[in-house]
Amino acid sequence: MKEKRGLWAVVLVFIGLVFTTGCADTRLSETIIAYTIINAPPERAWDYMFKQGEGCVLDQSGEKYVCERWPELEVTDLQGEGVGQTYNWTFQKYRGEGVVAVNIPNRKRVDIWSGDMDCTTTVLMAPHEKGTKFIMILEYSLDLPKGTGILKKQAAKEMEKNTDQALKVIKEKVEGK
Repeated sequence: MKEKRGLWAVVLVFIGLVFTTGCADTRLSETIIAYTIINAPPERAWDYMFKQGEGCVLDQSGEKYVCERWPELEVTDLQGEGVGQTYNWTFQKYRGEGVVAVNIPNRKRVDIWSGDMDCTTTVLMAPHEKGTKFIMILEYSLDLPKGTGILKKQAAKEMEKNTDQALKVIKEKVEGK
């Protein structure tokens, strides 16, 4: 009889682990480091990335900026310039607020997002031969809905794909100017 109780205890513990693992929120935290070489000076890459009306343009309503490099990114309520600039952002289904923490023109910019997705985006630019080495570092974390723990890898791959696509667009647009 003790053997059966022991077996039932193991089964109940296993069921409990499966149940709580499948129902708990899953936090995805990743760092993506990507770079490209742009055949243009850092100033041109900087203007495309951060000068209003270049890489991000006002939509027809005049209320939000839409960015070529990340078509799913919308920026509204831009306040100020340089360090301390604030804005609201929407990326896919996530929303929040952003602030520029570091702004060294033509060299480095750090934006910090908080909200549905926490993200620190660092853009570094350095002269490289006759062009610019353009480095993007994304450190992000977000909660995935309950029961979607198996989607973590898929979500991480999607963010990497979005980052690679953004770099491709940045390179094409900056070099095409």
